[in-house]
Amino acid sequence: MKCLKTQLISFLLIINASSIYAQHSDPFTYEIKKVMDNIYLAYRPEPLRFAVEGNVTIIINDEDVVVIESTGTPKGGKQIVNEIKKLTNKPVRYLINTHGHGDHTLGNQEFVKAFPGIEIVAAQPTRDYFLNGQINYVLQYAAEEDFQKKLDYVAGVIKEVEEEKAPGYKVVLENLKQYLEHDIYIRKEEYAKVEFKPPTLVFEKEMVLYRGDREIHLLYIGAGDTPGDVWVYLPKEKLLMTGDAVVNPIPYGYSRNPFEWMETLKKAVEIDFEIMIPGHGEIQYDKKYLELLIELLSVTNNQIKKCVESGMTLEETKASVTVEELEMRFANNDPILKFFFNGYFLEPHVERTYEKLTK
Repeated sequence: MKCLKTQLISFLLIINASSIYAQHSDPFTYEIKKVMDNIYLAYRPEPLRFAVEGNVTIIINDEDVVVIESTGTPKGGKQIVNEIKKLTNKPVRYLINTHGHGDHTLGNQEFVKAFPGIEIVAAQPTRDYFLNGQINYVLQYAAEEDFQKKLDYVAGVIKEVEEEKAPGYKVVLENLKQYLEHDIYIRKEEYAKVEFKPPTLVFEKEMVLYRGDREIHLLYIGAGDTPGDVWVYLPKEKLLMTGDAVVNPIPYGYSRNPFEWMETLKKAVEIDFEIMIPGHGEIQYDKKYLELLIELLSVTNNQIKKCVESGMTLEETKASVTVEELEMRFANNDPILKFFFNGYFLEPHVERTYEKLTK
């Protein structure tokens, strides 16, 4: 089967209200977890559920609030705004977009509505993406004819998964069918409400927000999942937010800068942090997961490079790259996680690294 997320990425974040989704849970319901005093994580359980939704970090300062990410829909953004108002009556002064992907930024408008004067902060490539790509990405799914094509496509993927019967396929089928019968309609309805709110404040390498006695460092240390990934670091709290440069429990392998991504992660691991909040998934309380990701990239990149140097085709390269021991460390022999390790990381990473080396 072709890479699952390569097949689905063009429509997983898309999506006409329908009564057929009444029996399913809302894909945009977030839970709030206290990280430490005055710092909270808003997250969507089921991090592998289609469509994915990014983590949101809420930092309550002496006089205001700084938020990292805004969710992937107006509905999600409004929910986070309401949760913040339950936690504090202080206004959100800065909203940080670590990168431009819709599952982290399409709730921006709700923050702009709720907090006049708010600044949306990002690296320059993220603002460029908002202005030159993201609006087309959303609007191309507005037409009913296009939407029906997406429905047909998902149905085709479901049929393929049913026929292949890979380990863990039944749970994957449940996930896909929930998306086809329920989540895709809510997302399409939400996309019709999107008002694009690009970053209003950009920086090149580093920016520091001084909020009372708290320092919030915004760092651009190289390309990661996207060309403009921003890391957010609180030195006093030894807390690091990674955006999608680091995703748990299974990394995303969609970077078009696979070698620079690895070097960026090597710089990040040298930062003096004890707690890491990834772009998706569980809080990490040490550097082990980040170190494991660096090891994974090193092993796969070296193998792909050798395949290219020996003149192998892409298909031959895919068949030659072997990372069973590393797969085990990420998936812990869980057939569902193994399925997503292959679909979310290995196949797309091999394809994009091969493309980078041969173009």
